[in-house]
Amino acid sequence: MHSRSILAAVLLASACGGTKEHVANPATVACESGSAPARPAVHRLVVAVRALDEAPRTDDHVALLAAMRALGDSLEVVAPSRTAELARVRTMTHALERAVGNSDAHADFVRIGLVSAWHALEAISPRHGTGCFRTGIDSLVDAASKIDPEARLAAQYPEVRAALHAASAAVLATESSGTVAGR
Repeated sequence: MHSRSILAAVLLASACGGTKEHVANPATVACESGSAPARPAVHRLVVAVRALDEAPRTDDHVALLAAMRALGDSLEVVAPSRTAELARVRTMTHALERAVGNSDAHADFVRIGLVSAWHALEAISPRHGTGCFRTGIDSLVDAASKIDPEARLAAQYPEVRAALHAASAAVLATESSGTVAGR
């Protein structure tokens, strides 16, 4: 399927409604649909974020855990020198693992993990094609800032999904641009 066809399908599906609210930036969605990931860790991130969109339940956090693990794995590939941020993403993922099945879990640790991912990605300098990378970073910052750490995680899945889509777009942009890690 061509990139335009994928984008059209995504836009059509969102226009036709559905049961899940999506707040992802349309430009981020277009960037995610632009190319197939070459590195296995990045491919797992794309697949996990899509699976999170399709998850029948959001109160058990299983699909979110898979997406956050995939985000951590992809960050190890694209930003390996950002050890402090990677450690925070992994620590948050372990906290989320303990929250699986807890519909009353709050969003504080997920927000910390997503902000840490943003900091790790911000340290990457794409060599060219920075449009999708910048869009992904900006959308990640926007979506993560909307997550209320004191509120229930299950109620904030639209914002969490948007942040993960943005992170996925930024990571995918590193695939097509080549990167210089570390600033």
